[in-house]
This record gives sequence, C-alpha cells and structure tokens, in this order.
Amino acid sequence: MSFPITHLRVADLVALKLNLPDPDAATFLLGALAPDGVHYRPGLVGASQPNIGATKKASHLCPPGDEPWGQVTDNAGWVAEVQSFLRQHPGDLLAAGYAVHVLTDIYTNISIWIDFRKNFPEEAAKGYKSEYYREMADIDLFFYQEAASERMLRLLPTATARDFPGRVTAEEIHAIRDSLFAEYNETYTTYLNQPPADPVGNKIVTLAQMQRFLEEAAVFSLARIYV
Repeated sequence: MSFPITHLRVADLVALKLNLPDPDAATFLLGALAPDGVHYRPGLVGASQPNIGATKKASHLCPPGDEPWGQVTDNAGWVAEVQSFLRQHPGDLLAAGYAVHVLTDIYTNISIWIDFRKNFPEEAAKGYKSEYYREMADIDLFFYQEAASERMLRLLPTATARDFPGRVTAEEIHAIRDSLFAEYNETYTTYLNQPPADPVGNKIVTLAQMQRFLEEAAVFSLARIYV
C-alpha cells in the first residue's frame, strides 16, 4: 500500500506529537518499517502480490478471514487486531511503531486503496506492477529527498530491532532499513543518490493527496495507539 518513506514520515509526525526523545523515536521509527521487512525474506524478495499475500497478512495483523492481502474490507476488525497487538506489548516503542505502520495501511485502505480498486480495476489487477505502485514509488522518493526526512533518516541507523515471532524477524527489519541507504537495489525502489523526483504528473495518486495523507494518517494512528 504505502512505501517505506511514507510510513516513516507518518511515524515521525506521530513521534513528534508524542514528544519522544531521539533514542525512543529511533526505535519507534524502526518499528514503523517492520511489517514490510517480509519483502526481504529469502524466497519472497521481489515476490508478486498473490505470492507474498499470506505472509503480508500475518505481518500486517490482518483480521481472520479468507480475503486476500489487498482486499481486506473489515477495517474496524483490522484496527481491533492492531490494538490487541499493542496490549500484548505494553510500553514497547518498537511495537508501537509497528502498529503505526499497520494503522497507516488501514488508513490507506480506507482513504485511497478501496477507491483505487473500484475506479481502476484493470490497474488493480496488475498488483505491484500497477501504475498505483509506480506513482507511489515516485512520491516516496520525493518524500525521501525533502528536508523533512533528514531527522528520521539520521535516527534510523541508531536503533536495533528484534524478532516478532510468526510475523517478521529482526534480520528482515534491518534489511528494509538498510535498503534506504543503499546505492543500488535490484528489486525495489532505490533512494540514495537518485535524480530529483517529479511526481507532478501522477494520475492515480497525486502528490497533493499524499502530502495531506501524511498528516491525516498521523492523526488517525495517534488516536488508536497505546504508548
């Protein structure tokens, strides 16, 4: 749904609203990458949406049911699963950041993704090869290159992850974090030393829409987490 920098920017806004000191914010931000660390699991690197779907449902705390990843409709049940996860990890900033990642995806589902699937069914059927994902990647690179990302990118390398058994491993979380600072990534979006991003021509997901989304998703998440 959302890309790594978008998740981090939302989490950074939440961390700032919570007045987290830098060491705590670093852990919180690393947690906000965690659920998508499964994209770096051996055998799943570059996997299609159907092939990674069951793993993503587990890492993203989706409610029980037969709906595939990307087609979850029970948003209230999904929020309840996130809050149950938080109650299992009281006072845990890595878990709180993890929850904000998932809540951001829930807000994406509510505010963008369901309408995308309805209005652009042929594009939605293409999964990760759709124009939606190409446009989101362009916006994510734009966010990465903004000065507003400097703080979170400075803090991220100072944090250490741990396993969330049955969901994602520390190694996978570190792998997605390290990808943000790599010169080259054969499979996923590369951020470091790229030409200036220019998502102005986006048709499905606009830059203005995603700029509003950052604040809206932070408010949505902040109202539903326990820290």
